[in-house]
Amino acid sequence: MPGGGPKVPPKPPPKPPPKPKVRPPSPARRRRRQQRVQTGRKVVRAPGRTARAVTVRKGGQHALMAEFLLFVGIVGMRAVADYVPHDEGTSKGEIQPTTGQLGPLPILAAGFVFFFILSFLAARGGTWARLAAIFGLIVDVALLLRSAPELETVAGSFGNISGQAKAGSAYAPTPTGQLPYDEQVTGG
Repeated sequence: MPGGGPKVPPKPPPKPPPKPKVRPPSPARRRRRQQRVQTGRKVVRAPGRTARAVTVRKGGQHALMAEFLLFVGIVGMRAVADYVPHDEGTSKGEIQPTTGQLGPLPILAAGFVFFFILSFLAARGGTWARLAAIFGLIVDVALLLRSAPELETVAGSFGNISGQAKAGSAYAPTPTGQLPYDEQVTGG
C-alpha cells in the first residue's frame, strides 16, 4: 500500500438540527397579528394615532384624575373651614381642625401618596384602571363624610353672605322676611 496505512473512510457531514414543530397559530394569535399589522398601517396613514392608542387606554384614568382633583378640593374646603383668625384678622391665624381629626397637610400628603400608587394601577388600563377609580371614589366619599362639620361651616358662611346681600338692598324686607313687590313700591 503506497502512502503508508489503511484508508479511513471520511466522516459524514453533521446532521442539521431537527426543525422545531410549528403549530398553526391559534385564532387569538391570528387576530393579534392582524391587529398589529393594521396598527402599523394606521401609523403610516395618520401619525400619532398609535401613540394615542398606547398612552390613553380604555379604563378609569380620567376618573381617577377627577377624583384626585375632588380630593384636593375637599381638603382645601376643610382648610378654609378650620381657619381661625387672630386679633380680628390683623395677625396671622391658624388652622384648628375639629377634635379627633388631622389637619389639612397630613391628609393632603397621605392623599398624594395614595393617588400616586393608584395611578400605577390605572396605568395598566382595563380592569385595573377601573379598580383604581373605585378605590379613589371610596377615599373621596370617606373624606366627604368625615368633613360634615366643615361642610356645614362653609355652607353657613355662604348663607351669611347671601343674608348680608339682602340686608344691603334698597328695599327693606317685610316682617315676614319677603321683599315688597314692585307695585307696592312704585304705587302702581
